[in-house]
Amino acid sequence: MTVQLDAKASPSTGCEILENATLNCRLIVRAPAPTVTIKSNTATYTEFDITFFVEELTSSAKARNQLFDLIFRHLAAADIELALPQNEPSPSNQR
Repeated sequence: MTVQLDAKASPSTGCEILENATLNCRLIVRAPAPTVTIKSNTATYTEFDITFFVEELTSSAKARNQLFDLIFRHLAAADIELALPQNEPSPSNQR
């Protein structure tokens, strides 16, 4: 799965937070180990690719949903935001 974080967070911090969220997801198996890779880095966002495995294929959607929730919580605790969708005005520009 792919996650884009606001570029205000350093890539290493983003990796660490995403790795911790992945390790906290109970549906993700530890072997083979999940990986977080920086896919790209721009002035507005850093894109990460997260690869993980589950015990049974039928639990993959549930694991993704659980992981997205954990990522949201970990980012909120670290005061880091997801990147805004590309080609959309920022909230401060909307009136």
